[in-house]
Amino acid sequence: MKFHDRHAWAAYESPYLAITFRRRDARLAFLGIDSGGRRWDHKNTYNLLKPSQGALVPAIDRVAKKPPEFLPPRPADAPKGPPPVPADWLAQSACEAGLAAESDKVAFAFSPVDDRTFDISVESKDGAPLKGPFWEMSLQIKTAPPTIWAETKMDDPVQVEARNHAHPRHPECNELARRVWKLPMVVHFPDFGHVRIEAAEGEADCLERLLKSEEFSGLNLGFLNLGSHTQNCGLHYGRSLLAFRPRKGCKRAVLRFTVLPEIAPRPATGEDFTKDAKWDGFRRNYLSGFTLHRPTLTMGDNIVLAGYAHLAVQNKADLLDLAGDSDDPTLALIRKIFIHQTDAAMRAQDADGEINWDYPHEPKKPGERSGLWVDTTPANMIAACTCLRWEPRHAKKWYPALVRAADYLLGMDEDGDAILENPFAGRSFFEKFDRPGRRPVNWWDNIAYGHKDAWYNLLSHRALRLVGDLAARRGDKATAARIRDWMARFGAAFRPALVNPETGVVAGWRDRDGKLHDWLFTCPTSMALNEAVLTPEEGRPMLRTLLDAMAAEGFGDLKYGIPGNCKPIPLSTDTFDWAFMGAWPRYENGGLCGMTAWHFLNAMYRCGMREEADGIYFRMLDTFENWPTHSGLFPGYMESVDWRTKDGNPCGYNYLADNYLFLGSGYLAHSGREHTAIAP
Repeated sequence: MKFHDRHAWAAYESPYLAITFRRRDARLAFLGIDSGGRRWDHKNTYNLLKPSQGALVPAIDRVAKKPPEFLPPRPADAPKGPPPVPADWLAQSACEAGLAAESDKVAFAFSPVDDRTFDISVESKDGAPLKGPFWEMSLQIKTAPPTIWAETKMDDPVQVEARNHAHPRHPECNELARRVWKLPMVVHFPDFGHVRIEAAEGEADCLERLLKSEEFSGLNLGFLNLGSHTQNCGLHYGRSLLAFRPRKGCKRAVLRFTVLPEIAPRPATGEDFTKDAKWDGFRRNYLSGFTLHRPTLTMGDNIVLAGYAHLAVQNKADLLDLAGDSDDPTLALIRKIFIHQTDAAMRAQDADGEINWDYPHEPKKPGERSGLWVDTTPANMIAACTCLRWEPRHAKKWYPALVRAADYLLGMDEDGDAILENPFAGRSFFEKFDRPGRRPVNWWDNIAYGHKDAWYNLLSHRALRLVGDLAARRGDKATAARIRDWMARFGAAFRPALVNPETGVVAGWRDRDGKLHDWLFTCPTSMALNEAVLTPEEGRPMLRTLLDAMAAEGFGDLKYGIPGNCKPIPLSTDTFDWAFMGAWPRYENGGLCGMTAWHFLNAMYRCGMREEADGIYFRMLDTFENWPTHSGLFPGYMESVDWRTKDGNPCGYNYLADNYLFLGSGYLAHSGREHTAIAP
């Protein structure tokens, strides 16, 4: 680690760290990290600390009048140039120079350990125990929304839901923005890396407060967005204050900060192929798929969820499942929080078997069907079955709920043709429904998927496949037989119901009047192949049709992702009439996304199109490695990095960590692992 003397500043730099102290008050003013592997200097580009706040020792920073200085004042007649460094301030160690400062109460020292590690020590001078926070850090949220992984109390979502939906200026709303983390803790800065903070001496914990800028609220999705997003105060213009507190009787505390290598799955046996530089984007971004909304510990990134599992929660399960039997403590913590969130969703299940996060504060009437987030039932079934692979002890508690959910799905086949019908007619995005404010919604929340919905049906197919396998293993022959019978009939009915003979690919949906709605969607065709509803022999010409359509529309080399549809959807028919978010090719109407690439690339690998799939996958990895791609509570309308146009411009939404799902497709193909996303 190199030391730089810059008059009023003391700076340290290594390949993994950039640190700058302000001498007059021992304040850490700049902290940049880089876990390694990036092909440009990231650590010197952005300050991860809140400007004007930084990190400090409160007992030194709050000294009245004249705070201590690292160096004595320079005499007026001193020669120009860098001042000499007195031996009594600069303490040489085996590694590099350290820093020291003190007040009348405490002594502070900064000590580099190696290129990745440094220590911060605070010691009482009078022999009395340390009181109050001995080290405070203000993290910059806008640059890189940090996620903390550590042991903490996990609240029951039912208890926090009401406060989470309170007005952002209401005092009780801020109570959710306080959390105590036990050490060691890992702070993840997407696009930068991971820092482990542990107590090398003494005992301490960390109180985190999320301090909001009250003048900003919501996720800034534009003046036409009147939904729940705008009712919540945005955290991205505030700061995350970490206050490290000593345990009772502690007189000396040493915090050790270590920049960790990338935390990502490694092959269980054999050579770790992900060490190759072409895998940098995989290793760098894997943990970004689990961006956490810390006040509610929701791993869906949605600020209104209050801890309940979101639609598409299966995406998190799929990425976590790649970790296999990893004993990495950070991945273990992620799984623990994910299981807690899944458990909350299972407890929110309605009496008829549907799993929907909306129920705790808006229960259904008897016999009423949900009109919101209709694909949360199969999504949570998939997530729960995946969790049971890591934590089988939950099976006794969850299995009855999974059977009820399976019967709920099977009951959606209203006409007995084995294709499930959802509550929406699918004729128009703005068709009126019985319940005010309800509209066609699955993961594709601005497309009028409805009635015989291919996405919903194929997601349900996977959910039922997993529950059927679980039932067979548990000896529940009746449930296994019901699901097996439906799957056999579904396979026979799928082609005539949803494959469009005019285009040769799977349509998005068939509406209540029998009309197919086909805009050359990529996911329904891909999912049908991955679920083995269609064969690889059928799939290759389908995928070729879609690739040719992408080329004809000028999508280029697909380095930003795969479009959800390859043909423009006109406004006011099958999508909503909002030029900013609905026009072609933006957001879900032709925007490029990593979630869609997960399905499409898996299908290409399954169908033997490995060379072409690898080309797209590694171009996307390079994009994610060298472009700002982090999600989280990201600020700015139309500044999102979740969706991009074909020329790379951001084009919608703000916090889809599902964007990182594609990372798993190439890893699966190259590791040869079996995965529940691919039917045997």
